[in-house]
Amino acid sequence: MKIELIYRVFKNRFTIKMKASSSIPTVVNLTNHSYFNLGDHKTIRSHSLQTAPAKIQVIDEQFVPTGEYTMMEDTETAPFDFSQEQPINKALCLGTSLSKICAEGIDLAYCFTEASSTRPKIILRDAERKNTLKIYSDQEACVIYTLNKISDQVKLSQESTIEQFGEITFEMHRRPNYVHSEKDYLTTNYKAYTTYEIE
Repeated sequence: MKIELIYRVFKNRFTIKMKASSSIPTVVNLTNHSYFNLGDHKTIRSHSLQTAPAKIQVIDEQFVPTGEYTMMEDTETAPFDFSQEQPINKALCLGTSLSKICAEGIDLAYCFTEASSTRPKIILRDAERKNTLKIYSDQEACVIYTLNKISDQVKLSQESTIEQFGEITFEMHRRPNYVHSEKDYLTTNYKAYTTYEIE
């Protein structure tokens, strides 16, 4: 598969366009793993998060999607509902079964229930509300991960380190495991875009 990535910066927006083509139909589901911490604190615990209306992909104890989805209305999944702006910390270190599967943080696929790409799929704000990140995309899902699967400080360079919950990433792509639920899962032409807007 031939893949083309186009990066564009315009004012306060950074856009990634992905294009791919192949003479043989194949599986393709590309994403980007940029991490964000919009504030002066070492973690994103005090950040607030809002997602577009979504349901989460249910996973089993081996972290494999079961093929089911939930609107996060029960006590186990409700803390992970960010359809209204909520502090991220409300979904961390809960001690529940799902929280333990996710290593006491967020590591879940949010599958959007609306197809609009003109409204942000993700809105992230720091505690002081000085900085806001809005993410626009034509992708149907986003894996949100709060850097919870590290236990000690990780050295990034000679002068900087990062710790658990230090940053958050939003992986925009097709639903994970979609190849097991859709007949038309092979493609010869692929395209996707994601725009990050900082205010």
